[in-house]
Amino acid sequence: SDAILVLNPPRKGVDGYIGGNTLCEMAVAFACRKKIFVYYPLPEAKALSYMPEIFAMQPVVLNSDLSQLKAVA
Repeated sequence: SDAILVLNPPRKGVDGYIGGNTLCEMAVAFACRKKIFVYYPLPEAKALSYMPEIFAMQPVVLNSDLSQLKAVA
């Protein structure tokens, strides 16, 4: 694939939650230089202990708007 799309709905009381397994998938995509898209806005920086790693991957936040994929692709 050319990219991955992370679906990150609210979970465990965190809006835009990204779990450990998804973080691993994002890391593989990042290492393979694939574009990373995130469907919902990212959680606040203090919401998850690994938010710095997520921010470092520079995912494109779609804000629930898949039409943005055309503009970026």
